[in-house]
Amino acid sequence: MESELFCNFCEELFCKPLNLPCGHNICQACAYKCVNETKQQPTQALNEISAKSMSLPNRRRKISENTNLCPGNLANDRTDCSSDDSGYLSMHEIHACLHQQFHGPMVSIKCPSCAVSFVLDDRGIDCLPLNIILESLVELYKCKNSEIDCQLCEAVPPNKATSMCEQCRVSYCEGCLKIYHPKRGPLASHTLSAPSNNQCVLKHRGGVLKCSEHAEENISMYCVLCKMPVCYLCFEEGRHCGHEARALGTMYKEQKVEMTSRGDRLKDKKKNLNDFIQTLDVHVSKVQENGVDFESRVVAQIDELIGALEEKKTQLIASIGGRVAGKLDILNKQREECSSNHRMMTGLLAYVDEVTKEEDPAVFLLISSALSSRLVKLL
Repeated sequence: MESELFCNFCEELFCKPLNLPCGHNICQACAYKCVNETKQQPTQALNEISAKSMSLPNRRRKISENTNLCPGNLANDRTDCSSDDSGYLSMHEIHACLHQQFHGPMVSIKCPSCAVSFVLDDRGIDCLPLNIILESLVELYKCKNSEIDCQLCEAVPPNKATSMCEQCRVSYCEGCLKIYHPKRGPLASHTLSAPSNNQCVLKHRGGVLKCSEHAEENISMYCVLCKMPVCYLCFEEGRHCGHEARALGTMYKEQKVEMTSRGDRLKDKKKNLNDFIQTLDVHVSKVQENGVDFESRVVAQIDELIGALEEKKTQLIASIGGRVAGKLDILNKQREECSSNHRMMTGLLAYVDEVTKEEDPAVFLLISSALSSRLVKLL
């Protein structure tokens, strides 16, 4: 799971991780660096998109039938993909023009992991939810991997502990261990182990989550359209007015069951991938053995011939070596690719396991939908 704890932008452990609609996360400070503001005038941007679509007359322009392009809903649509060279008009480009026409410059953010752009509403980065579960996992990781100070050292700063007595529950450096915990008398039966911080526990912030729009209101409902937990005022007078509302408990149970099911399917896929990697290892070994065996037999036969066949012998050996190298290169590339996917799945599954342990519906639902989307992409 360690790979899930590092930001792909700064390559450091997450600090105040924000959850993106694609399911990936980004540090809050990094998010501000990734924000892009569209500064083109609406007419100019529309002309550029029109020219792009007309330059490829044989390709259809695809616009999602389920997307509401009303100006009031542009800020709520957080699933727009960035444009490409396929000739299709992306929702990101359409929103860029319409948002500028009605609201001014459009603010978007590009995910550093999957390179997909998302339109942000008028709150900017503040509309992205804080991933409280991931933040707690990072703190737990830091705690478990931090060095423990000796508890009996009088030096300032104290020396780092090298041992811990499981009976005394005290951490010692090498010097203090010899002085205060000699291996004789009643202490001889005590068990020493590597020092660890017993205060490391996975915990979340206390209290009930508050709505980002209405600071005094508790999160109590779930917006199906925007896929996020909100308060009741958001449906009555806020930006979620008119959207379908569901109870937190109902959505919590449904999405937890759905995520668990997808996690199980991903585990099966991971197992199949691991079996395939082992099969590739067997093939690599066989190719190596067969190559060595074939080479030795060819060398033995060619060595029996007279000087006129010496050149032929060299050519055959080179041919065999090239074949073996080619096959090994293909197999090794496949194994490297499969191993990379295996490590990624291992980290993601560990992350999913931790997320599914969450019992707070609001905390869980902040990231469940996006995380489920990541699982779907890997299935």
